[in-house]
Amino acid sequence: MSINELKYRFSDFTIENYRKLIQLAKKNFVFRGFHNFSKNERFILWRHDVDSSPQIALKLALIEKEEGVKATYFINLHSEFYNFWERPIYDCFNEISKLGHDIGVHFDCNFYGKKVAKNFEQLLLKEKQFLENELDVKILSFSFHNPTNEILKMDKFKYSGLINAYSADLKNTLDYCSDSNGFWKFDRLEDVLTKKNNKSLHVLTHAGWWQDKVLPPRQKIMRLIDTRANYYKNLYDNFLKKGGRENIDWDN
Repeated sequence: MSINELKYRFSDFTIENYRKLIQLAKKNFVFRGFHNFSKNERFILWRHDVDSSPQIALKLALIEKEEGVKATYFINLHSEFYNFWERPIYDCFNEISKLGHDIGVHFDCNFYGKKVAKNFEQLLLKEKQFLENELDVKILSFSFHNPTNEILKMDKFKYSGLINAYSADLKNTLDYCSDSNGFWKFDRLEDVLTKKNNKSLHVLTHAGWWQDKVLPPRQKIMRLIDTRANYYKNLYDNFLKKGGRENIDWDN
């Protein structure tokens, strides 16, 4: 076992352990959405920023459904790791919604560059309306993608009618735990879930880090990239085969 494997707790981030964490959370918290929590109860906001692998996101959504809890899945319409309009990707998000989970906007200010400063709320509203139309859902919340310190100054509770996952109100009220970059950014989630206090909790997870094998974060990303590349290769080969077309390579 390597030093990093111990230091960053690689074995925490498996599909199998994910279910155990959900089960542990159920014992100590009431699962709520960003729109329906009460400060009079000990609740948990379980959030997924889907930066990569909607396929794994669906696996996690199925586990949550089986365990009788709901989470919020924030979709990045400008992700460099998936395309919302690819049929398998669209189907994943549609299925997550049909399982009863909430859908939110994972808004990337950096995609819009300088024009976001003057048009942030209009652009956020546009993405909200797009997702509502395409998935036939009601969008009630959003989260920022890779927010800078400047972006985090936008900390009002709502923008364009959507609850801000990075609002000052939530930051100041809830404990917080995140798996950003493939390791526990602050405290280990298992420890936070069993912490002896009465504070409610905001959990941020990213689907790509939760896989069947114990791997370091970089290897998980490489694995996702290779899987996606192989998908495109097979898509091309099968398209030509199905159409009875020649598939020309060096030797054929």
